[in-house]
Amino acid sequence: MKNLLYIVFIFLLPGVATAQCPDNINFSKGVLTNWSAYTGNFNFSPPVQQFYPSGAPAPGGTNGANFINEYNLTVNGITVNTSNGTDQFGGFETIPIINGYNYKYSTILGSTTVTDRSSGIRGGYIRGIQYVIDVPAGSPAVPYTITYAYAMVLENGSHTTSNQPIFYATVNSPNGKINCASATYNLPTTFTGVVNNNNGRLDSVFVMDEEFAKQQGFSLSPVLSPNDNGNNGEGRQRVWTKGWTEVTFNLAPYRGQQVTVTFEADNCVPGGHFAYAYIALRDDCGGLQISGPAPACSNTAATYSIPSLANASYSWSVPPGWQITSTTNTNIITVMPGSGSGTITVAADNGCTKLNTSIPVSVSPPTIAGTVSPDFEVCTGSNSSTLSLNGNAGQVIKWIASADGINWTDIGNANKLSYAATNLTTTTRYRTLVQNGVACKIDTSTAAIVTVYPKSVGGTINPGIIDICLNQNKDANLILSGKVGSVLNWQFSSDNTNWTNFNPAIRDTLFSIKNQAAAVQYYRAVVQVGVCPAEASSSSKVSLINVAFPKAIISPADTTICYGDTATLTTTIQTGTAYLWKNLTGLSDPNNNKLPSTPYTFNAFASPKINTIYPISISNTGCPNPLIDTFRVNVRPPILPSAGNDTFIVAGQPLQLMITTAYTSEEYSYLWTPSPGLSSNVIYNPVATLNSTIDSVTYKFFVTDNIAGCTETNSIKVKIFKTDPDIFVPNAFTPNNDFRNDVLKPIPVGIKQFDYFKVYNRYGQLIYTTTISGQGWDGTLKGKEQPLGVYVWVAHAITYTGKIITRKGTVTLIR
Repeated sequence: MKNLLYIVFIFLLPGVATAQCPDNINFSKGVLTNWSAYTGNFNFSPPVQQFYPSGAPAPGGTNGANFINEYNLTVNGITVNTSNGTDQFGGFETIPIINGYNYKYSTILGSTTVTDRSSGIRGGYIRGIQYVIDVPAGSPAVPYTITYAYAMVLENGSHTTSNQPIFYATVNSPNGKINCASATYNLPTTFTGVVNNNNGRLDSVFVMDEEFAKQQGFSLSPVLSPNDNGNNGEGRQRVWTKGWTEVTFNLAPYRGQQVTVTFEADNCVPGGHFAYAYIALRDDCGGLQISGPAPACSNTAATYSIPSLANASYSWSVPPGWQITSTTNTNIITVMPGSGSGTITVAADNGCTKLNTSIPVSVSPPTIAGTVSPDFEVCTGSNSSTLSLNGNAGQVIKWIASADGINWTDIGNANKLSYAATNLTTTTRYRTLVQNGVACKIDTSTAAIVTVYPKSVGGTINPGIIDICLNQNKDANLILSGKVGSVLNWQFSSDNTNWTNFNPAIRDTLFSIKNQAAAVQYYRAVVQVGVCPAEASSSSKVSLINVAFPKAIISPADTTICYGDTATLTTTIQTGTAYLWKNLTGLSDPNNNKLPSTPYTFNAFASPKINTIYPISISNTGCPNPLIDTFRVNVRPPILPSAGNDTFIVAGQPLQLMITTAYTSEEYSYLWTPSPGLSSNVIYNPVATLNSTIDSVTYKFFVTDNIAGCTETNSIKVKIFKTDPDIFVPNAFTPNNDFRNDVLKPIPVGIKQFDYFKVYNRYGQLIYTTTISGQGWDGTLKGKEQPLGVYVWVAHAITYTGKIITRKGTVTLIR
């Protein structure tokens, strides 16, 4: 259970002194002294009971007794609680704070025990405590109140209600029981019928009236009963709890008399289900006291309460402009304060006693949380940042801190307007919880951020030692790695001790050595993280070799060629003694690596199929560093244009032409020739419409890659039939594998949709069928050559004008 922050408000009736309660009635001595006690078990025959009188020392009496065992057991049946805890079934605290009153002690009556293991007798255990109160003499008009709080844990036995586990609070005067001050608490059940038990006896069946129990404040615990001796078919989740409730009664009518208060918790009558209850009593008997904020907060609902009077009705009044936002016939009300001050009054009446009281109230302004400032930047480790809260209205309850802005930790520092954050290692946000009086809501200030930077790490320079040649301005690079922070600048030194910054500053992790004149030079980088001290990297020693660095001009450094073409790579070596190509794929060098003199110019020829780089390494004797330069040859992909196979149309039939390419690209342009009959000669998909004056036409088309100017070409032949749309089939074919007239194919002309072509033998057997124009019969059936003779064919199609045509005929197979 979470730790809760309770704020206690105790206000006395004006002009009425706090009445002294009987000694130790609230168990403030931590023992049962002044109380009497008893334990017993009604499942013995006859029932037994053990009494522990007040005035007698423990263990036979209650003087000095902190606990008393269950009857005939070594299990505690009555225990005084001097420290707080949490009930295992109900989750409520074992010593309560109720209606603003902080109880310091409580007593628990009972346990979860239901069986005497030594004797096997069912555990119908009873436990009770009593206090005989000598009510002070005086006027009956002056209240003398006893206020107690109780909480219960009852195991449902599904018995008749009167036989269920039970808790009693009884008050007796010399004239008998005071009914309006006494109460009985148990779990309600409902009769549902009878069943035959295992012995053939009829048993009554009762079930828990859960809705009525919940209306009385009970709830079912998720914790299972520790006992496995429930009724047949009964589950283990059967423990019900009722949290702390406060009750008061007035003994003023019995002034000068003795009144006995008794609390008792009993297991069920059959003895198989347990009961235990907590009891706590106030140590003030001077009448009602209203608990609640004075002053209240102007924008915050407030709660005012009194201990409940058994079976009482209540009447409340509040100052003008204040509003009661809850029901009023209860011992607890919720109020929205107005702008002015005044008095809150309450009267409680249960027929046998009437109590009333009041408290003065006023209004305070709401909480203003304010702002924590300033923001700081520090380096991890030893650091200190003093933060202050400004602009607040209210007191600081505590400071809180967070590393992620989501999860916050209490760091204390209550009532202080400043906080010193020291020795931080992670970035942290700081806020305060502020409250302007106990009635106002707690609010959270805006946060200040202390940004913590990791320590700077200079890193390592690679290579640590390097030689360069005269006038070397390429491939003389130093690389910084392993740093933490940003590069502020690079530095140079002649002695590795005294360093000079570059101006302008160089902030990259790669440093190119240029124009070094000294024989030996050292280089390093300076790195910094935030506000942390800057750190220098390791240094690199650079030695100058007194030999010229190779020098050359390459052209073009980058070039683009069409697929299948060749790029000319030109190199002019101005300083050097030899050269070497690093990639020979698709490369031809007629110069054959010869370098007769300098300057010297030669050409190489590259014909790669894909994008390729060609590094060339040029050396100069005596200089350990070659000059490596690179030609990059970009190759445009092949176009491979096609408009499909040659085709047939009838005169006047529109023919959709379409160029396809290996790669779809918006960077292509198109040209068809000749252009007559085309809807356009510069698009990839023109429509050709040809008349009967033309027998055939061959269209040649060009596709140009506009990026590199690459052009590829192809053609398609269109034959024009001077007939109506039809399907033509030869009257003979010779499937003898001479690649001439080997397949019987229908020739659809002017056809939009080709449905089928079928071939039958003279017996009417279907031996071939297709729905694909351009396919035909090869003279076989299931791989077996068919005999010479005449065969029948049938074709079906739809013309481009939408007309359905069916054609039949014969064909002679000749071998």
